[in-house]
Amino acid sequence: LGITPSDLCIGVIADRPRDIDARAFGFLLGLLNASGFALTGIISSGASHLMDARRHHRGLESRFRLLVAREPIITMLPLFDVLLHPCYEGSGGASLIERLCENADTPVLRLRHSGRDGLSRAPGVAGPIIEALDEILEARTPVTKRHEVDIHA
Repeated sequence: LGITPSDLCIGVIADRPRDIDARAFGFLLGLLNASGFALTGIISSGASHLMDARRHHRGLESRFRLLVAREPIITMLPLFDVLLHPCYEGSGGASLIERLCENADTPVLRLRHSGRDGLSRAPGVAGPIIEALDEILEARTPVTKRHEVDIHA
């Protein structure tokens, strides 16, 4: 896939891929890239607002890559440095997905925005995520615990 070892590879998981807002993910990747992260983002082809995300990515003339996966994200766990889980609702399917990630030593960041789950297109969303990513990058060893990030934007 052309992902370099220096790139941070970020994906998004959800029990139902259509619950993922690709446009918000693209916005977040843009903020992280502007913050100095070299990264590659991978999102499911089943995510909502996918064309908007692609348009946003092209409009930024970004140095990061945004890849669209036709296979389930869960089948690509070895690729990821971290997975974002923006819509965890406590269902059996969501818990199973996170457990599979933990078993593969892939860190999961559960995102909650102002008391509700989800990615946000507000600039304040990046701060807590950057802190969590810095911790993960510092360790660069397998992480088996789940992280929760509170976002107050």
